[in-house]
Formats: sequence, C-alpha cells, structure tokens
Amino acid sequence: MIKKFSVASILFLITAISYCQNVNEYQVFALKYTDGQNISAQRMVAGANPKDSIRVCNMFWLLKGEKGRNILVDVGFIDTTKSGIKNYVSPELVLHRILIASDAIWFYYNYKNLLPATLCLDPKAYVEAMKRMTTLVTNPDLIIPGHDDLVFSKFPEISKWIVKIGH
Repeated sequence: MIKKFSVASILFLITAISYCQNVNEYQVFALKYTDGQNISAQRMVAGANPKDSIRVCNMFWLLKGEKGRNILVDVGFIDTTKSGIKNYVSPELVLHRILIASDAIWFYYNYKNLLPATLCLDPKAYVEAMKRMTTLVTNPDLIIPGHDDLVFSKFPEISKWIVKIGH
C-alpha cells in the first residue's frame, strides 16, 4: 500500500509541476523540521566504515514557483526495487538541474561512497540508481539527499533550519 501511494505521489508531483505554471522556474528550499543527531554511519549505510559518523535530520522541500505556485514535498518513502519506475524526480525540466534524491539517496555518505542504505531491499539497484542520477545533472553537487544534515551547511541559510538550494 505504501509503495503504491509513494509511486502515485511522485507521478502526481511530476504532473502538478508540469501544469502549474507556464514558466518552468522554481526556487528550491530545504526546510528542516527535526534537528540532526550524529550516529554511526553503519546504522544507515551498508558497508560504511565503522569509524565514520553521519548527522541525521528530517526535512521538507519547498518548490517556490512563479505566480505564487508552491509545492511542498516530504522526503517520504521510495521503493528502490522497482526498476521500471523512476525513484526520484529529475528536475531537468523544471528545477534547473537540481535533483532532490529524497529516499533514493539518504546521505551524502551513501552517494560519495556508492553504498546502499541499510534498510534497502535491493542494494545493487540502490547503487545503480545513484550512478544514474549523476547522468541527469550537470553538477553532482546539486544531487540532494533526503536525510543528511549537511544539506544545511552546504547551502545559503535563509533562516534557522531553512536553506536555499542552487542559484
């Protein structure tokens, strides 16, 4: 049930973005709603170095468009075992090459080391999806993971727990 709902949500989001406005220009903001905590990387990243740690947080994404069009996106759940379904929204058409990876990449640590999340049902598909994402963007620094507190130190702060992604 959750998987079907998530796929439907992603398809709805793509459709909503496509039809909401004539000008496909959005500003992207990350909004943190729980403060991060440091944990062992091994708890969340399969094959992680036991000495490494990551900082976990929860966030929403606000896509602010022209003419007051706003879309709020929860990181949510994405099933990485479905090879025929895109597990992330490629903003190639609407977000100027920012890729909100959501649950397709939990942390920069996953992406940097090409390691799957510990709760991943298909580790090989998870890693292949990360590799594919790099082909969808012009700047890999704009692949944004769904649970990494580092997002809030890599981009300009708008206010406490809110940063602006990209330009």
